[in-house]
Amino acid sequence: EMKNVTLIDRQQDGKQSWRLLDPIGQPIAAFEAFANSLLRSPFNTRKSYSFNLAGFFDFLYEAAANLATEGVSGFDQDTLTNVIEAYDDYLVLGKDADSTIARRVDQTMPSPLVSKQSSAIKHAPVRRFLKLSERVRLQMLELTTAGIKSFDASALPTFPGTGDSKTI
Repeated sequence: EMKNVTLIDRQQDGKQSWRLLDPIGQPIAAFEAFANSLLRSPFNTRKSYSFNLAGFFDFLYEAAANLATEGVSGFDQDTLTNVIEAYDDYLVLGKDADSTIARRVDQTMPSPLVSKQSSAIKHAPVRRFLKLSERVRLQMLELTTAGIKSFDASALPTFPGTGDSKTI
């Protein structure tokens, strides 16, 4: 059961998929784009990734609500990065987290207190979502730069390094 968002079943191209509704019942377009990107994946992957990403969105909304009580409205890049980095601490440690954000969210939406391994499984769709978001941002920026269509796409990546390949 999620606190801030609602995951509902839907059919897309004859396949089971999901739609995520925000706190006022409006579909979240970014989630829908992600769900559509999974349509070629096996059912269990689509289901797991959709449910786990919905849980991440629930965390984001709760973190935003907590930050709003401190007068922070909207996420700048640093705040968003801090919130995303707090997600693992929230999932695994809850009230015992090092992250202030994770502890605050745990007070209003108790952590599931999962294992590190379960947290890693929950992060796989988050990473995939962030990579997809970065590709879309770059495409929008290219179209705007070329003068084909105008989008309000940030010239800076939300998460520098997302989607980059590095030799280890």
